[in-house]
Amino acid sequence: MIRRMLIVLALFISGLLITLPVGADCSLGTTFTVTDQAGLNSAIVAYNGCTDGGDVVTVTVSGTIALTNILTLTSINNGNGARLIINGGGTAIIDGDYNAIFDIVNGHVTLNGLRMLNGSNGGGIGGIIRNNGTLYVNNSTFEGGNSEAGGGAIGNEATAVITGSTFLNNRGSAIYSRYNNSTPSIIPNLTIINSIFRGNNTDGNGGAILNNGGDLDRQREHLQ
Repeated sequence: MIRRMLIVLALFISGLLITLPVGADCSLGTTFTVTDQAGLNSAIVAYNGCTDGGDVVTVTVSGTIALTNILTLTSINNGNGARLIINGGGTAIIDGDYNAIFDIVNGHVTLNGLRMLNGSNGGGIGGIIRNNGTLYVNNSTFEGGNSEAGGGAIGNEATAVITGSTFLNNRGSAIYSRYNNSTPSIIPNLTIINSIFRGNNTDGNGGAILNNGGDLDRQREHLQ
C-alpha cells in the first residue's frame, strides 16, 4: 500500500497523474487512446512504472501529434518482458519537430502503423529513434530524420526488428547499428524484413543501412 501511494504521488508531482489498475502497477494491462502529446506522455509514464514481467501498456494514436519533448522509455523490467505497444492504424503521425521522438533507454517496444517525421538527435545516434532495448517496428514510415552521428531514422545499440516499413529521405544513414561502449555485453542485433529505403543519404558509408558490429539479417529489402 505504501509503495503504491508513493508511485501515485510521484506521478502527481510530474503533472501526469494516472490511475493504474489495482494490483502490481500495470500488471492487468493499461490501455490508452491518445490524440495529443499529453496523452502520449501519460502512456509513457505508465509504462516506465511497470514492474511485473507480464506488464503490457497498449496505446492507440490517431491524428497528428507534434512533439515538444523526447519520449524517453526507461521500463525497469525489460529483461522480464514488460511491453509497450503503440498502434497508429497506418494513418497516425508523430512529428518530432526536429527533435528525436523515442529514446528507448530500456524496455520492450512495438510500433505498428506509425508515420514518424522530422526527428533530429544532434550529436547522438538515432534521429527519430535511439534504441538500447528491444524494438519491433511493423508497417511504419520514417521520413526526414537526421543524425550526424548516424541513424537518421533509427540508431540501434541492442535489438531491432523492422518489418514492412519505409524509410524516406533520412540523413546520416537511415539505420545505424553499433555496439554501445557503456554496455559492451550487449551484442547489437538488427533484422530488416521486406522494407523499402528511398532517398536516404550520408557523407560516409551506408546511406540506407550501416552496421558497425553485431548481427545483421536482411530479408527482401528494397533499396531505391
